[in-house]
Amino acid sequence: MEDYVYFIGLPIAVFIIFISVKSMIFVTKKFGFNYAIRFEKVETIPDLQSNRKFRRYFRVVSHPTECTYTVQSKWNDKQLIENISEEYHLENNQIIVQPLQLSGVLGFI
Repeated sequence: MEDYVYFIGLPIAVFIIFISVKSMIFVTKKFGFNYAIRFEKVETIPDLQSNRKFRRYFRVVSHPTECTYTVQSKWNDKQLIENISEEYHLENNQIIVQPLQLSGVLGFI
């Protein structure tokens, strides 16, 4: 009886992991990856939410503090820094971009 349970249970577990990974890849390709953008040593914090130019490339998920944004972007961290610094005339060291770990159902992968 135990062999039967392992014979059925193992393929089901592998299938669930496969579907989870495939879903995570699809969501990342479709909507982008999550990043935290923090501004340091800046006189006025750029308003990323109202910038229409950036709406095609990233979406502001939240703005928890005055100098921090959480975004979902198809750009990688280097592209985010380059484009934001170019748009707002900032130095690259004034913008810190950190990838965020997934949470929720797919966060364990």
